[in-house]
Amino acid sequence: MNVSSACVEAGRRRQDPLRRLMPTPLAANLSLMARTIRLETNSPAILEPTRDLLHRYSNASHGPQEFLWRIVSESVAHAGPPWPEVSAFSCEDLRFASFGQHGFLAVDLAAREAVGWLPEGLAADPAGFVSPFLNTLFVLTAGALRLTPLSAACVTVGRKGVVVLGKPNNGKTTSSYLTARLGLEFYSDGAVFLDLDDGRLRLWGDFSPASFRPETARFLPSLFSVGREFRYRDMTFLYVDGGTSIPSNGYPIVPVACVFLERGVQGTPRLTPLDRVRFSQELEDNLPFRDDERFENQTSAALSALSHVPAYHLTYGPDPGVAATFLRNILMIHKTLEVGL
Repeated sequence: MNVSSACVEAGRRRQDPLRRLMPTPLAANLSLMARTIRLETNSPAILEPTRDLLHRYSNASHGPQEFLWRIVSESVAHAGPPWPEVSAFSCEDLRFASFGQHGFLAVDLAAREAVGWLPEGLAADPAGFVSPFLNTLFVLTAGALRLTPLSAACVTVGRKGVVVLGKPNNGKTTSSYLTARLGLEFYSDGAVFLDLDDGRLRLWGDFSPASFRPETARFLPSLFSVGREFRYRDMTFLYVDGGTSIPSNGYPIVPVACVFLERGVQGTPRLTPLDRVRFSQELEDNLPFRDDERFENQTSAALSALSHVPAYHLTYGPDPGVAATFLRNILMIHKTLEVGL
């Protein structure tokens, strides 16, 4: 590019900072948790991975387009991993998330449209492109798609599951991962999405891969051979797809119980039933963020439906394998339960 054309390009970018005027000739209608998302982009490196990622939902019934995701990518010098800090804010119909100085998402709920821009160096990082980028985009639009996100893992047998909750570093991911050795399926890691379908509660699993801290390898020595390294700021994680059902969790399940984990408590593991008042408060505390008032009734109805299932508080020592055994036993006991309003 010569000096003259470079100046023209720089001027164009200043006049169109959100890249709304940039051509996006590549497009596809994608099924996502029985909703239809239209993706438009200028980059095969964005279209193909997103289509492959969401292919798991292609067998779910879906209707007309409900949201437009318009994501463009450009070459930016020295913009690549590690991923920068994510920051976000919202104001009425607008939601915005930035990925350092070299990436952003802007979501207009009223227009049902999201615009994103990502440097090629970050788009080429498969782990970070899924999470945090696509995961953040989906969470910001979930409410408008009639879904309620909840920070939780989930393990299943057939189409029934136990929702696993707790504060960070209490073993949700590791214990859920270990249930696969006990005959269960590791259905979702970082989030689940509550969906009221004709008054009956169902739950969808997140599409992000399971994420582990490297120190977890003392319980799972194979992590370093099966995990993909992901760097966020000054932290390192291992993303794992293989060995779990997460790549194929494109179907909804019925939650039949919830377990709140508390790790590091000395003595004999203790499983305590939760009354509904405390259970409801714990569910509120596990919402990833406080959504707009327009979604308050939707969120309350979904949490109220989930609060009808049996709930427990499990305290245990340092070994997540102990929690995994409890999760399996709870699911086997409650797997005949149906959940409604």
